[in-house]
Amino acid sequence: MEHSKYRIELDVLRALAIILVICYHLEVQFFNFVVFRGGFLGVDIFFVISGYLISSIIKTEISNNQFNFSNFIERRLRRIIPVFLLAILISLPLGYFFIMPSEMMDLAKSAISSSFLLSNYYFHFSLSAYANLSSFLKPLIHTWSLSVEGQFYLTYCLIILFINKFFKKKLKIIFLIIFIISFAIAIWASYSHPGINFYSSPSRFWEFILGALIPYFKIKSDINDKIRQSIVYFSLLIIIISSFYIDIEDKHPGLITIFVILPTMLLIILSKSNYKIFESKFLAFIGKISFSIYIWHYLFFSFARHINFFESFLQKILILSICICFSIFSYFFYEKKLRDKKIISTKNFYKILSINFILIIIGASVIIFNNGFNKRLPEIKNYNFDNIKLRNEWLDYEKLSEREFQENNKINVLIIGNSHGQDLYNSFSQNLKEISRYNFAIIDISNFRCFLENKKIEDCFKNTKNKVFFSTFLKSNIIIFHNRWTKEYIHMIKNLDTLSKKNNKKLVVALNRQQFNYNISNSLTTLDKNLFENSLNKSVKNLDHIFDKSEIDYYKIRDLKIDSTNNELKKLTKQHNILTFDFSKFQCFNQNNRCKVITPDNEKIYWDYGHFTLKGAKYFGKLFMNDKDFLTILSFK
Repeated sequence: MEHSKYRIELDVLRALAIILVICYHLEVQFFNFVVFRGGFLGVDIFFVISGYLISSIIKTEISNNQFNFSNFIERRLRRIIPVFLLAILISLPLGYFFIMPSEMMDLAKSAISSSFLLSNYYFHFSLSAYANLSSFLKPLIHTWSLSVEGQFYLTYCLIILFINKFFKKKLKIIFLIIFIISFAIAIWASYSHPGINFYSSPSRFWEFILGALIPYFKIKSDINDKIRQSIVYFSLLIIIISSFYIDIEDKHPGLITIFVILPTMLLIILSKSNYKIFESKFLAFIGKISFSIYIWHYLFFSFARHINFFESFLQKILILSICICFSIFSYFFYEKKLRDKKIISTKNFYKILSINFILIIIGASVIIFNNGFNKRLPEIKNYNFDNIKLRNEWLDYEKLSEREFQENNKINVLIIGNSHGQDLYNSFSQNLKEISRYNFAIIDISNFRCFLENKKIEDCFKNTKNKVFFSTFLKSNIIIFHNRWTKEYIHMIKNLDTLSKKNNKKLVVALNRQQFNYNISNSLTTLDKNLFENSLNKSVKNLDHIFDKSEIDYYKIRDLKIDSTNNELKKLTKQHNILTFDFSKFQCFNQNNRCKVITPDNEKIYWDYGHFTLKGAKYFGKLFMNDKDFLTILSFK
């Protein structure tokens, strides 16, 4: 097999990979089915191709005594770094106009980590899930894969030089050992540490290594062409099917990733340029500019989401079209020129890189020093536009929540639930002076579900943490079960009722709170938008009018499905004689068609579709404490 010649089939394979990635990030749906939900696997295809190409190049050069480490690194840098740094540099001023201060701070930090090819670890520690809602709003999150690739290039070069000097005849065996170790790490981490497993190099290197091994194994050229074609087209089919059904939550990378990695290897090994699918000049062209598209598309998509222009299918196609045009321009008028030593000498190339790198560091540092330029927002006393900051405050408060009761003579109230239960806990814990007779603690439903799904409690005690959670349950007097109710959680009510009655606990099921059809494509709430649209010279006039309008707007966008779910809950709890309470009555009022959006002190109540800000939780807590029905249910006197 000749590895130095241009192979059009590799560009077609790159085209397939970038199409999968683009479709995944477009979030295209048909009849509520997410098309290419496994499109992120396109990145894994890129990893295998990269491993194959770097191995082919180095093997050929070493065989011809032409390998030079510095020249190789320069070629790799010319291939990926110029447009990479340019995209990072452009993202910084764009962030000033489109994103909130805390997001701007995050952008600056991610820009620095990306410049050092370490963004994969930065994003792991700042954002645990690639498909997390807020990840779609991070313009540079896609650079994690380039950091992994850069780390592999450097590691591979050093390893191959070491092997060729000391263990030349053991190269295949050493590669296989590295593959086994990396693959084992990926499988283990996919179960025990899925967050860092996705982003870390050790759990990704096996994908590169499998590609890198291809040039070192002789492939029979006399394979029947019909069989060869059948394997090629079957491999393509497996990749496409996998991209339809494999989900980001499916323990990836790991065993399931094999469904894409092995077909990709077979395609690299067996594909021929005269096969019909590989004769497509259009796909080959898309493959040629695939790196440019990958670099630019996420910036376009992310900032389009921030300006609320990524909702309809037509909007997405328009943004994608602009992105592709920009990528073509970038490829021909920037990237190709910097790759050519005849146009840009080595000395000038490193000068350009250094200038870009320095500008990124300076620009990011200025952003961090100025707290994301937080003074650019309209000034409203006590009001905070920055929902990311409000969410982070919420998360920090969650970490401080009581998981066990203090030893005293007070009545113990235990809240079991998800993030909506946390909101309720926040409402109580910030008003402890008004309810000094009570202790409050919270157990996340994920930590208590074992007791609600298994018949034998003893099985749950195999996990020592469950013993602590159940001890808290036994010490409680009153249980409040509050979730964002789904069928999964509703089915748990009966078991919790049985468990509560068996242990002489008073159970209260809190019905669904009011939620709003919040546009998740950007970080602004409806109230924020109304204030922004009426802002002038960093001040907002007619606040009362805007708040009044927003209360009406929120009533219009309330989730009407809440009522039907609550009716289902009422029917179930009535059958089992379980107490219920409806907190939504504090949020929205049918008599005047309004919903509360602001506290009396101009503090925002919601930071997303329905989660309380800390100030909002404190405000609602005071309302709860003054409600006779609620006090009666909890036996307040």
